[in-house]
Amino acid sequence: MASGELDVAQALTLATRLLRADDPDLVMGAAALVASVRDDFVPRTAWTSRARFVRGLFGGQARQLGFVPRPGESDDVRMLRPRLVWMVAQSGEDALLRTEARKLALRWLDDRRSLSMDAAQGVLGAAAASGDAVLHQRMLEALRTTTESRERDLLFTALGGFQDAALASASRALLLAPDVDTREALPILFRQLEEQPTRAGAFDFLREHFETLRERLPRDIAPWLLGTGGFFCDAEHRARFAAFFAPYAPTFEGVSAPWRRRWSAWTCASPSAKPCAPGWNASCAATDVSACARASSRHAP
Repeated sequence: MASGELDVAQALTLATRLLRADDPDLVMGAAALVASVRDDFVPRTAWTSRARFVRGLFGGQARQLGFVPRPGESDDVRMLRPRLVWMVAQSGEDALLRTEARKLALRWLDDRRSLSMDAAQGVLGAAAASGDAVLHQRMLEALRTTTESRERDLLFTALGGFQDAALASASRALLLAPDVDTREALPILFRQLEEQPTRAGAFDFLREHFETLRERLPRDIAPWLLGTGGFFCDAEHRARFAAFFAPYAPTFEGVSAPWRRRWSAWTCASPSAKPCAPGWNASCAATDVSACARASSRHAP
């Protein structure tokens, strides 16, 4: 094994055997390992198996923690909660946590004092990931009535987390809405590009409306659109991204040389990388993730 590389499959097996719920450091480390296996490298046919694995390993403790901090909790528990609960609700597809997130999100939309801003961030994100049209509409209504910047940030980000195709499309429409500052709505685009189920639709939207988005954004913000290449780590999307953006990259005013090097690095998939075999092949996933990380670090400004 090369220096600095880790066989994640073996590490996960070891974590499963040694994990103790009363050791926050060990739980955090195991959760970080599981979370490092990106959706891109887990075949869709294996998502149900992954969800079962995540629930079996962390579900009980995540449900006990819940989304809302309790008085007297240690700092270790407060640090563990957002990572663990989110992962079990999202990757673990835990029905109880998703139900709790929806209930708390609706309560927060009625009364902003019901949750701290930190708790609201996790709640809204988890609720949106499995959210329906009713919740989506409630968030849109809240966005129209609030002027508080942090609340708007939370709402735009959450609206980018809806994975239903029609709701994801409705969220993207806000980027072009005449009464919306596109700068504020950018978290919708980036959040959808981050999540595998919504990435293709978001990228198609970006290509179709690129010129309009560029015109609506200030000159110092527009180059961020080049950063969308960082969400792709496979050869097919690398080629599609490069083919579309290559003619545009030199036309951005004020884009520094480090930015241009980073844009080049965002073709991060290793040419020799092979698709993961059927099943949740964590070792294969680790190889691809490591290739991306090494490419990004080499070309960072």
